[in-house]
Amino acid sequence: MNPKEALEVPDMNMSQLLFDLCIPLGCDYLEPIKDVGPKFLLKLIREYGAS
Repeated sequence: MNPKEALEVPDMNMSQLLFDLCIPLGCDYLEPIKDVGPKFLLKLIREYGAS
């Protein structure tokens, strides 16, 4: 997934990209959410907005 595509979502900044998109996909401290990928998360963010 291209980060530029995610940042084109209205009101999405780099901090929101990290919290709303990257962390649910998994990080050093958390397992990824099962059956949730970046395209699905981006769809939800476009539909409901970033936090």
